[in-house]
Amino acid sequence: MALTLDLKGKPWYFGAIIGAVLMGCIIAAAVYFVVNPQQQKIVVLEKKLQELQAKVAEGQSAAAQLPKFQEEIAKLEKELSKLVQVLPTRKETHVILKKIKSLADAGDFGFKSFNPNPTLVDKDFYYQWPITVQLDGNYHNLAVFFDRLRNFPRIINIGDMDLKADKKQQANATVQAKFQILTYVYKEVAEGGTP
Repeated sequence: MALTLDLKGKPWYFGAIIGAVLMGCIIAAAVYFVVNPQQQKIVVLEKKLQELQAKVAEGQSAAAQLPKFQEEIAKLEKELSKLVQVLPTRKETHVILKKIKSLADAGDFGFKSFNPNPTLVDKDFYYQWPITVQLDGNYHNLAVFFDRLRNFPRIINIGDMDLKADKKQQANATVQAKFQILTYVYKEVAEGGTP
C-alpha cells in the first residue's frame, strides 16, 4: 500500500500547506528526539557546573585562610612543646637523675640512692611515676634543695618523706632524708614506644 499524493490541478498553496505540515512534523520530531534530550543534558551539566563552582569557591576560601591556619598551628606546636616539658611523654630517667644529682652536689649533700619504680601508676590521662631518693645533709640545705627542685620545668611533687637525725651530727650532715619524688608521664606515646 503506497501513499500517493497527486497535486496536479490543485492550487499552489495546497502543496505549500502539505509541505509546511511535513516540515512541521520533521521539526517536531527533531525537537522531541534530538533537542529535548540535549536540553536535559545541558540542565544536568549546568547543575554539576554550579556544584563544582561552589566547591572551587570553598577551596579558594580555605586557601585564603591557609596562612592563618599555619600560623595558628605554629603557635599550638610551640605551646605543645612547652607543655611536653611540664608533662613529657617519656620517663626521661637520665634527665631527672642528672637534675637530682646536680642539686645534691650544689647543696652539699651525700647522694645515697636514686631508685625509680619500674611500674607506673595509671591515672586519667597520665601515669604517675614514683622515684625514691635518699640524701644526707643538713636541714637548711634540704629546704634549698626542695626550693630548687621546684624550678625544674617538669612537674615534680615530693611525698612519703622520712627525715631522721644523722647519728654522726657533722656540720654538713645533720639529717638523713628519704623521700619519694612523684613525677608524671603523659599517656600519649610515640608509635611503637613505651613511656
